[in-house]
Order: sequence, then structure tokens, then C-alpha cells
Amino acid sequence: MTTQYIVRIRNRAGVRQYDVTDFLALSYSKYVNDVGLLNVDLSGNHQAIDALEKDGQVEIWRYDNDEDMAPYCDFYGLYRGRNRSTPRENKNGIFTMKCVSQLHFLKRALIAFYAGTNLRNDFTADPAETVMKLMVRYNATSDATTGNSRLRTVGTWATYITYAADTAAGSNITKAFAHRNLLEALQEVAVLGGLDFDRGAKLAGSRFTVYWGW
Repeated sequence: MTTQYIVRIRNRAGVRQYDVTDFLALSYSKYVNDVGLLNVDLSGNHQAIDALEKDGQVEIWRYDNDEDMAPYCDFYGLYRGRNRSTPRENKNGIFTMKCVSQLHFLKRALIAFYAGTNLRNDFTADPAETVMKLMVRYNATSDATTGNSRLRTVGTWATYITYAADTAAGSNITKAFAHRNLLEALQEVAVLGGLDFDRGAKLAGSRFTVYWGW
């Protein structure tokens, strides 16, 4: 028996809606420190389609009973769009779910503080992990508000983002990042600091945690 896949569809709050095993096609790609992509083809009349909502969570689970591979989640994604086609051999048409990995949340944000703001966009000999977590906290979480001196409050999607405790890992960084795209700035710090980062579903279900590691 070959490896089996389950497409798990959740709403934005993390509540499971469907486990889909009768998909027509599945393809996904993952990248270190960057946004991955996922496409899932369903029959055009599949019941799961009605449960899809923008930024709803989509997970790809793998398992192989013959090889004692227990089910595990190999891709955490967000539903972002669709495509419909009507090939002759499929009378119901094909509905393609177009998804991105959860790092897409970080790609949506800018580092929106006035240039020269210490520990927000300007850092002097600070550990790489500390730099990254401060940038995430104040530009992509519920702390990314004008009340915390950010130039504008980030979108409501930020309520889904949290971050692991800071362990001050990585090389020290001295650099300014004012008005940069958040994900691009994180990618640069990861290279300079010798770290990588990823997003994973928090056990509570409704939020995601940004993790860092060597």
C-alpha cells in the first residue's frame, strides 16, 4: 500500500469541517523560510466546497499503515482562492482549491514604525531570534496596533498569530528594517543569524505559533 493522504478542512477558527480522501488530484510544495503552495482538485459538486472560507485552515495529513507510518500533518495551509474547469471526462467539472502555507500571514505585513524606532525596526547587537520575534509581535499579532506606536493597526487576521517564548538564539544582529516587508526581513535575519523559522498549528486549534530553530 502506498502513502495515503487526507485533506483536512477547517474554518478560520480552527474547527474541523471535512476530512477529504476522495480528491481528484493533490500537489504541494514546501520551502524553508518561505511560503509554500498547495492545490487540491475536487469534483465540482463536492460537499466540502461549501465549507471553504478565505483563510480557512487546510491541512495535508500523510500515513501508511503497511509501513507503520502514523498519521502526521505534512502541510499547514490557508485557503485563498479557487479555479473551476470543465473537462469532458468530468461531467461535474473540477474545483481546484488554491492554498498557501501559513507563512503567507507574515508576507502580508510591513514593518510599520517610524525609521529609527529602537527594538521595532532598528536593532543593535540583539540576538537574531529576539529581533525576529519583536518584528513578528509588533507587526503580525494582536500587539500590532497604533496603541503600540505602529503607524496603523494590522488586519484582523493577526489575532490568529502568536509566537514561542524567546530563547535569544542566533548570532547578534545590528541592522535597520524600517518599512520592509515582514517576511522578507525575517528571511534576511534568518540568514544573518543562522536560524530558520516556520508556522505550525497550536494545540488549542484556533491560533498558529511561529517557531524558530537552528
